[in-house]
Amino acid sequence: MFAIITFIISLVWLWLFVNFVVDLINLIGLVGDIEVAYLGITLIALGAASEDLSSDMEIAKRGFGEMAMTATVASPIFNICLGLGISFMISALKTEAGFLRIVPFGVNEGISGVVPSIGLILLIALIAVNFVMLNLTKFKSKRVNAIIQLSYYVGFLVAISVITFTWVRKQGGE
Repeated sequence: MFAIITFIISLVWLWLFVNFVVDLINLIGLVGDIEVAYLGITLIALGAASEDLSSDMEIAKRGFGEMAMTATVASPIFNICLGLGISFMISALKTEAGFLRIVPFGVNEGISGVVPSIGLILLIALIAVNFVMLNLTKFKSKRVNAIIQLSYYVGFLVAISVITFTWVRKQGGE
């Protein structure tokens, strides 16, 4: 019984903390005139990924490089499939028609629709690059793989930042 109560209390704490973080990001977006979708992709994603990063680094340090490489691909794919699956299901259940209409590239949705669409395309491209690189190196982790991954991440952040700030400047000027 104590475990159930403790679990419920931990869920309440998580709910409170998550609401606080979301409100804080909204406040930063309002004060700094930064699009909330951009802040969500960068700040919240960095916070969520730091846990995976630390565990994957520890696994690799202990000599299980293949397991760490698998975890870097499998964990985000699982999170995307589960997260998108549940959120799409809830959205579809809330609509009157009973289905969810997905508008490509955020047409008429503003930057909040554009950034996640481009992010998803870049994520799929990253998985394809990983697959090709691992096949070329016969699934052996090389230093060039790490350099490509870091370069891709920096490029992703630059691309999303440019898109976001260009969009915001363009919308503000009209």
